[in-house]
Amino acid sequence: MYSYKASSLRWLRKRIWFRSYPPTKTLMTRHSYGKRGMEYKKIPVYYFHFSIFVLRHISRSGVRAYEDKMKYLLTLILTIFLASTAHAKNPDEQIRCLAKNMYYEARGEGEKGMTAVGHVVMNRVQSRKFPSTPCAVIYQRSRSTCQFSWVCGRKSPMNREKYNLALRLATQVYLGHSVDITYGALYFHAVYVRPYWSKVFRRTTRIGNHIFYRG
Repeated sequence: MYSYKASSLRWLRKRIWFRSYPPTKTLMTRHSYGKRGMEYKKIPVYYFHFSIFVLRHISRSGVRAYEDKMKYLLTLILTIFLASTAHAKNPDEQIRCLAKNMYYEARGEGEKGMTAVGHVVMNRVQSRKFPSTPCAVIYQRSRSTCQFSWVCGRKSPMNREKYNLALRLATQVYLGHSVDITYGALYFHAVYVRPYWSKVFRRTTRIGNHIFYRG
């Protein structure tokens, strides 16, 4: 049996149960609950000695500072990874989805109107309330309702010139080379309709025949 300072063993009390089996080679640590009750798994005793050595030579403040740095580092790495993977999923396909939505929703609103619709999609991509890619946002459905009306409705033949314009604008919006003129809007509707949520959400701006709202 080993005896060390209680402060050094505080974090090990709930996890490690040790006995001399054999005295200097292995320790027994809780592993899982089996049919016969608590089962134990052997671990080398030098793992235990190393843990005590570390705890003895690092102050509590040092441990906390180290943990804070590690948490910050892991959060930063995870954020960068998620941001890179979100845009790494077939960027050309994502841009085409974005351009298609901009064309059908605002082809008669000019460059400014189409750009605004594109920013609404990208704002949703960055929000936790919506999927993480433009294509998933555009084709998202709530029961039998589509997020964008053209997805569920009949589609007219495309005007190639206007679609090429939408494709160019979509590339700028997707790559972040365009200023968000909707001020972070997540929703919009035409001026001739009055959805129920327009009374709840905060209005940000009006561009052409579309009114934009922040959720």
